[in-house]
Amino acid sequence: MGRPTGLPKTGGRVKGTPNKRSTHFATRLEELGFDPLSELIKLFPEFCRERKAIVLLSLFAYLYPKRKSVEEAVSLDELVELNFVDEIDEGVA
Repeated sequence: MGRPTGLPKTGGRVKGTPNKRSTHFATRLEELGFDPLSELIKLFPEFCRERKAIVLLSLFAYLYPKRKSVEEAVSLDELVELNFVDEIDEGVA
């Protein structure tokens, strides 16, 4: 039996709590004095044009939010029906 509709969720991890593995990984890199972004910047001039484009496009995901798809206002069935009615009105059919 599930929770009744409208009852707020309880328990679980608090929103925004960092993942333990990610936190450990970042801490370990910091302890070692390794900065992946600095290393990438050092290597960047050596990359060919295509590789540079791939790297830049990959970084966009961290710099800019992804755009959500826009829901179509008219379904395909409605569009076909509207088009058919317009053709009949014009005497095409």
